[in-house]
Amino acid sequence: DEDPGLTADERLIRRFRERQRRLAEADMLIMADDMWNFDVKGFNPGGNHGAFFRRSTNSTFMIAGGSQTGIPRGLRVEEPYDNLSVLPTIFRLMGRIDEQNRPDAALAGLGFRLFPGRTVSEILDGPR
Repeated sequence: DEDPGLTADERLIRRFRERQRRLAEADMLIMADDMWNFDVKGFNPGGNHGAFFRRSTNSTFMIAGGSQTGIPRGLRVEEPYDNLSVLPTIFRLMGRIDEQNRPDAALAGLGFRLFPGRTVSEILDGPR
């Protein structure tokens, strides 16, 4: 399934990426029942970390709004975001990263680079 518009280097990189993907494929996937995992260190091994089921992987991100925060009280975010959105959203609220998620000079000096997550735009771009 070669694309004739690709250069030899691009074809080589594509083959390399496809091989990486194949090598990472699981030979077998074992899943526990919903809300159960295989960690037996604690008193409740079935509830320590959840599972791959949607109900087990959802999390709640809450921020208190108000007149001094610029976040409207009672704002409800309907768009789904992932855990990568938490830190860039907080840093953007603090004015520590720009619109492209690049850190300010102080954070860059600490080793922070471009943040990979999307910011929660409803919080940042909502009515102020």
